[in-house]
Amino acid sequence: MKFQKLGQHILQIRGIAYKPEDIISEPIAGYVPIIKSNNITEDGFESSNLIFIKRDYIRPEQFVKRGDIVLTASSGSKKTIGKNIQFDSDYDGSFGAFCKLIRPKATVNQKYLYHFFKTRFFRETIEKKVQGANISNLRNEHIDNLRFRTCSIEDQI
Repeated sequence: MKFQKLGQHILQIRGIAYKPEDIISEPIAGYVPIIKSNNITEDGFESSNLIFIKRDYIRPEQFVKRGDIVLTASSGSKKTIGKNIQFDSDYDGSFGAFCKLIRPKATVNQKYLYHFFKTRFFRETIEKKVQGANISNLRNEHIDNLRFRTCSIEDQI
């Protein structure tokens, strides 16, 4: 077992920026749901209060896939930064600009990675990294540079 930078094992994808006139509050054909920070809870995915945006606004890599982790990346509350959920199946939707997506590479078991994002180490490290500003922003390097304990993919299960 050894430590590596987490960035070697993940891709980070930015959320969708939109204008108020781009969104609707009810699903209709051609629109897909957008996950916002308030949809990410300690109990999992909260599907109430979703907003919807035209499918055409979303790049293919911004759709949520099985094993992806969506987390809060910007907030006025340090306790909210890093709050995350993992999807057990593909989700025909995307996520807003105050969130980011962590996509595991083939070098890491999806559940092993999710467990890491639920650890006290992750929580405390992220809270230290984002100290200072009124609006806290979790930058790519904050996550990429985290020390991540690795072992063979077989041992991660």
